[in-house]
Amino acid sequence: MTLHSKRGFGTEDYARNHPGGRLGRRLTLCVRDILAMNALPIPIVAPSASMMDALAEISAKCVGATIVANADRKILGILTDYDTRQAFQKFGADALKLTAEQIMNPRPKVILHPDQLAYEALRQMEDGSRQISVAPVVDSESVCVGMVRIHDFLRAGL
Repeated sequence: MTLHSKRGFGTEDYARNHPGGRLGRRLTLCVRDILAMNALPIPIVAPSASMMDALAEISAKCVGATIVANADRKILGILTDYDTRQAFQKFGADALKLTAEQIMNPRPKVILHPDQLAYEALRQMEDGSRQISVAPVVDSESVCVGMVRIHDFLRAGL
C-alpha cells in the first residue's frame, strides 16, 4: 500500500488493471453496459391507457412496471405493481376505470444517463425512504432509453 501511495496508484489504476473484479466493475461498468447485457423490452403506455392495458403491458414485458409517456417517449411517470395495488386498495373494483395517468407516480426515480456508473445507479435505487426494484433510464431530453432492474446490477456482479 505504501508503494502504491508513493507511485500515485489509485483506485482508477486498480480498476484498469483488474476490470473483472468487484472494484473494477464498480469503477468502469456503466448503465449502458447493464442495458446491453439484459436488453429488456421497454414497457410503455400512453397516459390515457386503461388500467387493464397498463397491467397487460406490465405482464407482457415482465419488468414489474410500465413507463407512462407521451408520443415522443418523454416520461410523464411510472406505473408499478405497487401503484396498481395502491389503486385497488383505495378505489376497489373502480380502479379498473382509471387511466394510467391517474394511477402513475408522476415523480419516479430515474437513471439520468446511460453513461452513469452502474454502481452509482444501484446506490440511487437503494437509497431513500423507499427502495425501488426497477428504474427507467432516460437521456438528457427525458426520453426513456431503457429499463433496469436491481437484479440486473446483481447479475453484473455489483
